[in-house]
Amino acid sequence: PKSVRDSITAAFNYFGENSRKIIAGSYEDFDYSLYFNDMQSRGVSDEVSVAEVVGLFSGLANRAVLPSLVIYGRVVMSGSMMPVTTELDEVFVAVANAGAKRLMLPEEARIKYNELRDDLKKEINVIFYTTPLDAAKKALGVE
Repeated sequence: PKSVRDSITAAFNYFGENSRKIIAGSYEDFDYSLYFNDMQSRGVSDEVSVAEVVGLFSGLANRAVLPSLVIYGRVVMSGSMMPVTTELDEVFVAVANAGAKRLMLPEEARIKYNELRDDLKKEINVIFYTTPLDAAKKALGVE
C-alpha cells in the first residue's frame, strides 16, 4: 500500500539526514535491502518505520538491537512522529504472542499506556522514545 511505501521512504530519508549523529561513517557507502516478515499474517503496517530507522542504524553501526524487542511507531516525510493509531491492548497482545519481552513506544503513547490493564503491562517492559533517533540510541544501547 502507498501508506507503507511512504512510511518506508520517510524512514530512510530520516536515517540519511541523521546518520552522522550516531555513526561516524557515511551511509551513502552502502546498499540497503528491506524485508518484512509478517509472522502473524496481519498485513504490513505503516507503523514500522521507526523500526526501519533502528534497523538501518543497527546495520550501519554493526551493532545488534536489544534482544526480544519490538519497535512501534511511524515517522513521516517531515521527520516528525505520527500518533499511535492501533489500540495498545492489541499491540501488547501481538507483542506477547510473538514472544517479545520489550516494546518501544513513542512518548506520546504514555497516556494510553497508563490506561492499560495491569496484567498487560506486567508482561512487557516498555521503553519510551521521543524521536526515531532517540529510539535508535535506546535500542542499540548507545544512549
